[in-house]
Amino acid sequence: MIKKSHILKLNIFIISIIMLGYFWLINSNNVVNWNAKSIAALIGIISFILVVFPPNTLDKNEYKVLNIYFLFYIVAIILEIINTQLTFHYSNSILLAELLPYTYIFIAYPLVYIFSIDNGIYKFLNLIFFLTFVMIILKFLGWYLNNYLNISVLNNLFLEDGSWVRNGLQRLNMVPLSDILFVYSLSNFLTHKHIISSSLITIVIFLYSLFVTQARFLSIILVIVFLSMVLFRVKNGGLFSYLVRSLLIFSLAVFIIIGGLNLIINIFSVNGDNGSSTIARLDNINHFSNILFTSNKWILGLGFLSTNDPISFSYLFKNYSAVYYLSDIGIFGNFVVFGLLSLLIYGVLYLLFMRVIDKYKNYKDNLQLKLILIGIFTYIVCSTLTLNIFDMVRAYNLPFYLAIYSYIYGKYVINDK
Repeated sequence: MIKKSHILKLNIFIISIIMLGYFWLINSNNVVNWNAKSIAALIGIISFILVVFPPNTLDKNEYKVLNIYFLFYIVAIILEIINTQLTFHYSNSILLAELLPYTYIFIAYPLVYIFSIDNGIYKFLNLIFFLTFVMIILKFLGWYLNNYLNISVLNNLFLEDGSWVRNGLQRLNMVPLSDILFVYSLSNFLTHKHIISSSLITIVIFLYSLFVTQARFLSIILVIVFLSMVLFRVKNGGLFSYLVRSLLIFSLAVFIIIGGLNLIINIFSVNGDNGSSTIARLDNINHFSNILFTSNKWILGLGFLSTNDPISFSYLFKNYSAVYYLSDIGIFGNFVVFGLLSLLIYGVLYLLFMRVIDKYKNYKDNLQLKLILIGIFTYIVCSTLTLNIFDMVRAYNLPFYLAIYSYIYGKYVINDK
């Protein structure tokens, strides 16, 4: 008889193949790829059902953090579905399409189950991260060949995001799970494991964000994540710690002296080289703020907004060639949809993760897991200022965040008391 863990691993492998974008290698039809992501969500829900039966599985400590967040999350989603339907009266197809990125959270449960069976997070994550890095390389290669050599290779991947150009170059979104892979590789490097491959992966992901995605703020976030993990690594004192801290302080001083602060200000200024992007974000925030507070919708939010419904589209309409995007305004975009219910979505997430870090930081063993917790939390807090973790590019990351935190808390903090 096939073991449940083998079925779940196969399911997550298939889901990852779809969510990481491998379908684009063989198909360029947006509808087909959207349907594939819907199938991925369905496989995730089926995997969730396999885990929760028998029900006593969820009584294990490894699921505790996940169970708490899932309860608040489901309450917020149900209330927002009711609010949305009372306002827009969506058809089932439109509603399900808008809910799709919010369904990937179910995948966290089979992930925790797999971690428990494997007695750790690394064995299975290494496989998923291998898939992630291969896709990063493929996209990097396609981006370079198409932009600089005019060689039409990997066109489906190259044009996945449509016409999205900056500085005369086609841009590509970050590959899902890239942030977790960045943290994981850096934690390997800082704990002297696989130093060459880990440093290579870390550098490639940073360069991808800088040149391929051309995401100025995201590149800065990765630097902040790097600094937070390095500082945590060397906090215990000693000559190595002193040298690293001195080097960081010296580097910061040099950065300021050569005009680094002015460079950052220029990046985000409305009068800077990329001022149009900053202006667009500020315009988005102003637009949705006016709607929220003039219509008194700030308590439950506007609901799930869709371009396929005329009433909902009126909230998103900017002009005849553009719409307002919620994905560009981070946590505020979530507030637009959920109103004060966003406290259940983001607030509970932050509080639970801070509690896990606080409890685990005094655990004597496994420095690498501490670094991973610090890195992921730093990335989440910083990135949600401008990025929405529930858009289709980033929604697949959330179940991995939750599974890693929940498993570590249950495995090491509770079980070892």
